[in-house]
Amino acid sequence: MAPPELPHTLDGVMSNPLGAKGAAAEAAIARLSLDGLPALEFLERAAIPFRRAMPYRAGCWKTVDPQTLLWTGFGLEDGGTGTLPAARWRFIENELLEPDYGKDSDLARYRIPVSTLHRETHGEPERSARYRLIHRTLGLGAELRAAFRTGTTCWGLVALMRGHDEPDFSDQEIVFVAPTRPASGSSSSRLITRAAWSCRRRCTRSPAGRSEPVVRARPARRAPASS
Repeated sequence: MAPPELPHTLDGVMSNPLGAKGAAAEAAIARLSLDGLPALEFLERAAIPFRRAMPYRAGCWKTVDPQTLLWTGFGLEDGGTGTLPAARWRFIENELLEPDYGKDSDLARYRIPVSTLHRETHGEPERSARYRLIHRTLGLGAELRAAFRTGTTCWGLVALMRGHDEPDFSDQEIVFVAPTRPASGSSSSRLITRAAWSCRRRCTRSPAGRSEPVVRARPARRAPASS
């Protein structure tokens, strides 16, 4: 099975749930996927055009070992505040040790591996320990998570968070992230499909002896103001 082709510009605008801004992000991510970047660097760079189309306050882009789903690297965006690197062990404890909603290990097995915390809790995110004990203390609110898969194999994950006073992710934004299969039968080049193929080509296990994943923090970049 070949990776998805670059989208035709007009077709992309017409079919993209976020319109022109979504098509532009999709095309930029498709071009990045041809550059031969390491998986984590690809995800970090893909985050830049992605945020222009679908804004968020903070994000964590993760490469994983497809056999165990354990994280092998983190690319963190938090506006340069250092908030997410400082809190990363709280998120790890929540994922590995605490019962909660919309966890990576569950999401990676969903038929459509994209969801939000609001949807997982039926509109009551306060039911989530992650939301109550971590998001709120960091000034965060709505959360969208996605798994990057080829077939049933997961190669990467992302968690995107908005501010506590910002709205949940819309249905159109979820569709933008979600993998789709048009009537023609060819895979779309939405972020999740493109990222999965790029991670599949480049993901490797962490070097022997490494006790924890690679963690890289980058400031969240603001989209340029619309003219």
